[in-house]
Amino acid sequence: MGQCCTADKKNNKKQLKYTNKSLQTSERQQSINRKSIKEEIRHVEEEQQQQNNLENLESSMGNCCAANETVVPDVNNSNEQKQPMPKQTVEEILNDLLKNENEEDRCFQYQNEKYIVIKRVEHEEEKDYVEYILKKVSDGQNYSLKILKNRQNYSEIVEEINAIQEKQQVLKNDAIVRFYGYSFAGNQLCVLQEGNNQGTLKQFIAAPSTNASANLVINFIIELYEALKEFYKESIYPQVITLDNIVIQNNRIKIDTLGVLDFGKKITYNESQDQIQRIIYENRIKEKKSIKESGKVVMQLLLRCQDENFQEYLFTQCPLMMQNFFLNITSDQLERRSTAVEAAQQVKLMAQNPQVISLVNQQYFSSLTYSQAKFY
Repeated sequence: MGQCCTADKKNNKKQLKYTNKSLQTSERQQSINRKSIKEEIRHVEEEQQQQNNLENLESSMGNCCAANETVVPDVNNSNEQKQPMPKQTVEEILNDLLKNENEEDRCFQYQNEKYIVIKRVEHEEEKDYVEYILKKVSDGQNYSLKILKNRQNYSEIVEEINAIQEKQQVLKNDAIVRFYGYSFAGNQLCVLQEGNNQGTLKQFIAAPSTNASANLVINFIIELYEALKEFYKESIYPQVITLDNIVIQNNRIKIDTLGVLDFGKKITYNESQDQIQRIIYENRIKEKKSIKESGKVVMQLLLRCQDENFQEYLFTQCPLMMQNFFLNITSDQLERRSTAVEAAQQVKLMAQNPQVISLVNQQYFSSLTYSQAKFY
């Protein structure tokens, strides 16, 4: 009987020992999985840090090389003051502008004692979308008031505005048109944004009086890609980039993002390895799609051509460097298509090509030579 009890005890000890080993093995495996996820995230963060270091190095080298040139402020570190937020609330501003006793049929006052309407813009693609460029009489500050009407559901666009307002607080680059807020007036959604004082890129290209230098045009393009790089870091992906939604404010460009953004998902420590890989892949697809949209705008701007499918003869007149840039940035092969970092580098190289400078100057009737042009 004693021998039987002893044998049972030994078996129990062996079973307990085996169970403990299994638990330890399982815990080790879970620890390895957690480490793998953290390693993946750390790897992504290190790549981003290396990219930032490279950009800083390029910037410092550029500053050394440009010691004898005119100093131009960096796009991302400009000391210009951001346009202040309105002291009035959006509702108060709209009440000053929209006057009618009947809330369902409020009419817009083109001029009153506080605001002057500089222009009224009818957007061709969206018939239910009207924009007013306003100037405040007291301080001369410009606003853009967009009135959307006859829409069944405003929830998506309101959600986007709220997301943009949150993101614009953390963006280092000031190349996004700032949102001040929104309010409903009957069945109309009224959105108040930062205004512009020089119109859109489309108007810039089309105006017969435009006499710009390659300096200004190429700086616009550099600003565009610096802005896109900043957007991508925050998982913001403009899916529509056209001459119409890039505005000019004090000779700097800003992207009007209303209704055109796609927000990617950020990686967290709660994600599995498969989820991390999927998020990275999906965000890269969104980035490459956005880059392709930008390529069309860049070529339209360089060639001063409003048609996206610009004539073949214009393309064949371009220097080989410009042709290669366009082919890389609009390639149907995602692996070949340039990133925002690569695109910015290619544009800076084009800025050093006398043939490119000469062509752009000719398109904009500028007499500046390559040696007189200064770039960021």
